[in-house]
Amino acid sequence: MDSAKAFRFVVEHFCDQDPVFAEVFKSILDLGMPDISLNPVAGKLLTLLTKMTNAERVLEIGSLAGYSGVCLAKGMRDDGEFVALELNADYARVAEGFVRKVGFKGNIRYLVGPALDGLRTLKAEGKTFDLVFIDADKEHYPDYLLGSLELARAGSLIVADNALWKGRVFDPAQSSADTEGVRAFIGMLKEHPRLDSIVLPFGDGFALAFVGV
Repeated sequence: MDSAKAFRFVVEHFCDQDPVFAEVFKSILDLGMPDISLNPVAGKLLTLLTKMTNAERVLEIGSLAGYSGVCLAKGMRDDGEFVALELNADYARVAEGFVRKVGFKGNIRYLVGPALDGLRTLKAEGKTFDLVFIDADKEHYPDYLLGSLELARAGSLIVADNALWKGRVFDPAQSSADTEGVRAFIGMLKEHPRLDSIVLPFGDGFALAFVGV
């Protein structure tokens, strides 16, 4: 089977073609942002996971121009709360605009600054989340996972992109801080007593972790 043709077929038949997505990708190019958004299949999976968990409170760690945020918001309950942590204030402003534009009626909050600071702020506020999506700097993936667990309840879902990090995690010759961060993250997904996890080997690796008691 031609995997490229299969991917295009799935995108054409199953992935949302909301015009907002085209605007997000145009903004990435116009503003010179890194072109590292989720692929459309992963985006649709995010929307479905949010719907299937009936998520009322969703946390996103890393926003870029808002593609993943829009995907999450499209699956959320309209009375829900969407919170995002983004280091770059300009990125946060653009992303928030798109999340609002897609029609989500719930509460939207962007915390600008280092994600670890945002996680500590949310913990101090006593926040909990039904679903957390991690897609930020890879060096700190283990810290983001631990911070997410402190904000999760039994039954929450933690999702992360780039869990295979372009194949570097299983290449012993690769030892950058980002690669070692993702390796440690993978080990935690496998070994942490509260998590039941899998990494789906499509795209750059899509990790799903169910949080137990």
